[in-house]
Amino acid sequence: MTLTPALPLTAGQSAVLLEDYTRAKDFLTRACQTENQNAEAVVKLQLGIALQKSGDLRGSALQESACRANPKAEREYAIIKELVEL
Repeated sequence: MTLTPALPLTAGQSAVLLEDYTRAKDFLTRACQTENQNAEAVVKLQLGIALQKSGDLRGSALQESACRANPKAEREYAIIKELVEL
């Protein structure tokens, strides 16, 4: 069975909120296969958060890059900051 990028994105977002960063990284890495630029920025933002929360210093830079690339990611980041301690 092949998953569309939307399903791994949703699963990855859920894993971030549940603080399961290993699983989040796995799902979000799969979601990176999307060709939708709006979704790609959100995926990179979420992946950056999972990386940062798991101690990977690349996460912060990935978050910043995603927010600069797309206003939708920047809006989502504002929401995520209220839900996840960054």
